[in-house]
Amino acid sequence: MRVRAGVLCVVMMVTTAAAFHPPARLPHDLHHGNTRSEFPCPEIEDIKPCKCNYTGQNMTLSCIALSDAAQLDQVFSATFPIPLFSKFTLMASNIPILKKDTFKKVSFREVQMFSNKMKTVEAEAFAASYSTLKKFMFNEDGLVNQQLSSLKTLTIYETGVDTLNKSSMAFSSTVLTLIDLHHNKIQTIEEGAFQDVSGEVNITLNNNQLQLLNEDPFSELLTNTTGIIDVSDNPLECGCDLYWTVTITEEMFDHLHGLLSSCNFEGNYSLHTLIKFLEYQCTSEKVRALAFPCPDENEIDPCRCDYDPVSGTLNLTCSQLDSIDQLDKVFSANFPFNKFNLFQLEDSKIPVLKKDVESGALESLYDSLEEFHITEKYVDEDYNWPIQDLSKFKVLSEIGISGPYSSLPVLESKSLNSVLLDMYHLTSLPDNIFTAAPNLQSITFQGTRLEDIKADTFKFLPSLRTLEIRNANLSSLAKSSLAFSTNNLTYIGLQFNNIHTVEDGAFQGINGPVVTDLSNNEIEELPGDAFADLLKNTTGSISVTNNPLVCGCDLSWLINATDAELKRLVGLQSSCGIDDPYQWEVVKDFLIYQCS
Repeated sequence: MRVRAGVLCVVMMVTTAAAFHPPARLPHDLHHGNTRSEFPCPEIEDIKPCKCNYTGQNMTLSCIALSDAAQLDQVFSATFPIPLFSKFTLMASNIPILKKDTFKKVSFREVQMFSNKMKTVEAEAFAASYSTLKKFMFNEDGLVNQQLSSLKTLTIYETGVDTLNKSSMAFSSTVLTLIDLHHNKIQTIEEGAFQDVSGEVNITLNNNQLQLLNEDPFSELLTNTTGIIDVSDNPLECGCDLYWTVTITEEMFDHLHGLLSSCNFEGNYSLHTLIKFLEYQCTSEKVRALAFPCPDENEIDPCRCDYDPVSGTLNLTCSQLDSIDQLDKVFSANFPFNKFNLFQLEDSKIPVLKKDVESGALESLYDSLEEFHITEKYVDEDYNWPIQDLSKFKVLSEIGISGPYSSLPVLESKSLNSVLLDMYHLTSLPDNIFTAAPNLQSITFQGTRLEDIKADTFKFLPSLRTLEIRNANLSSLAKSSLAFSTNNLTYIGLQFNNIHTVEDGAFQGINGPVVTDLSNNEIEELPGDAFADLLKNTTGSISVTNNPLVCGCDLSWLINATDAELKRLVGLQSSCGIDDPYQWEVVKDFLIYQCS
């Protein structure tokens, strides 16, 4: 649980006319009735349900919603005329273990894996791609070092990874430019985790759970690399674990992004202040005991009080408490000051906060609490909504609820402007859920099981700027499900769902520079009734990337679309195998001939 400046935190075959000359290869789904693949793709039946697409320059393979590893193994038992793909995508499948012989002798230049329930990736799983794989994007657990000698970029995000073991990020590639590990749960980085990483490599570790930046591996990384190392948005303790930074150069500090801001050492003299602080606090053999304004450290053990004299912040952290009695004992200590910027309670066995602990639990915060975040570990049972008296908090502007919650009430709050709901068991929303929270600016659902959106759910929010529902279970967008009355909207994110149908009138009241992201869904058609007004009335991009588009007569409404409008339909032309403006003109002729 965290409290900061009044902030509380409780711690995804065509007949053509004589005058019509089609391109060498029409988009895949325009070959009506074709049951055989075109060289160099394997036979269609041999690799079902996977799909091979050849554009004349690139050959890609996508596998979506495979039932098990045996089905994937059967696909790669097919005959591959040319066993090298530009890109391989594996998504939304049930593949808990990726074995070392799964891909046989088939290799890839780019690999993307999302939401496959993967827990283990065996060493040598990508053996055939050791010398070819250049880009690897991974949204799974269990990856071990694959010795990829030609790798340029590695992205691992939103996984359960909490530890980087020795050699886990060791690479022999001399062309590596990016190791992107953002938004995981990394707490520990072992010595030698980044063995052999050198040169102009950027390493992003932002939005993890790092508390310590120990000398190994960070000193070696700063010495051997010249790229950025981003540790922003981590709960850094900013203690004597940083003493090694006293001896590094200012240029090295410039490459270590997020350290000073995370430690509240900001301003013109921030670096100088941090070094002086470390020299004063950490030079003796035994680090100086905590003192005023903190309580006696023995009285609050196992909790820890931290005071930052530069920023004036006073923080209290309690971890691994065995009972509520232990917490009660801590708060019975003599506190010189009783207003903390941050209170964090984590990894403890405390199912309920009693009223006599913290002087009435949350009641004392009705007038001052600005942010409330609670995170519960995944369990099978359903937890109750944690803020029953939401309307009583006068200045509460942000809430974040994460855990096994299955329901939530109508949100009543005039001060609330940001909501983040990461509720694993949530399948539906109550009627009028947001009508009593008129000042909401940001709404985010992630990792839920939401199946649909009711009409006008977001219509009466005049200040709404961003809406994101990702990694949910949405299958269709009904009429008015995305109806708005705000002029401030900038972003609608619906990526990584199961959306296959978008009804007429699903998008309403959307105007101006709004970015709409429908990537990584199951959309096969883009009907004009649903998308024409959205394209006409907005100036932002509309992404349909990584959708199994049919690319047939449903696109006839785009015949008169301008080049600028087509560019804003991100992913359309690549999904339909349209590589250049000439091919699009040919396809338009085809649509006019076939669909009029």
